[in-house]
Amino acid sequence: MVSHEEAVEAVTRGLQALGHDINAAAADALARASMGFPQHIHGYLEGACEAIRRHGSGDSANALRTALANGDAARRRYYEGRLGSMAHPRLMLELAARMERNGCESLPWNEAVRVLAPPAGNAAQAEEALADGVARGVLTRNLLHDVSFGIPSFHAFMVALWEQGASLSPAGTDS
Repeated sequence: MVSHEEAVEAVTRGLQALGHDINAAAADALARASMGFPQHIHGYLEGACEAIRRHGSGDSANALRTALANGDAARRRYYEGRLGSMAHPRLMLELAARMERNGCESLPWNEAVRVLAPPAGNAAQAEEALADGVARGVLTRNLLHDVSFGIPSFHAFMVALWEQGASLSPAGTDS
């Protein structure tokens, strides 16, 4: 993550490097929407470029709405791609929803395994899903081996997918 000031600078200078200027308020709004995550800054830059092509400049309210909508769509595609690359994406959605429901920001590794593999469940599959989540940046793990979702908006995205009953089975055997 970068600071808000660094995100504003990245948006402003990034657009300048691409031959576009943007007013300070629009740069601030795009930086704020990115939450300081470089991948999201990139998505909002792409969204701003498309908005500028469509509206002629990035300074109108319509152009800003378009840039934000495009950046939001880029964020969703990024999250979907991360989840879609996993062997057990449904387990990540279940973990996200359970943690949200229980109001916990992190869980000890063994507790996360228990959440994903109830008594009659598959502990090996739960372990694999957790390790895959960490490897793909969906989960973070601290020195005490507690797992958490390091990107709050990604966590919220997964909770929403779970609540919608999304069917995910791109990379593995989940359905």
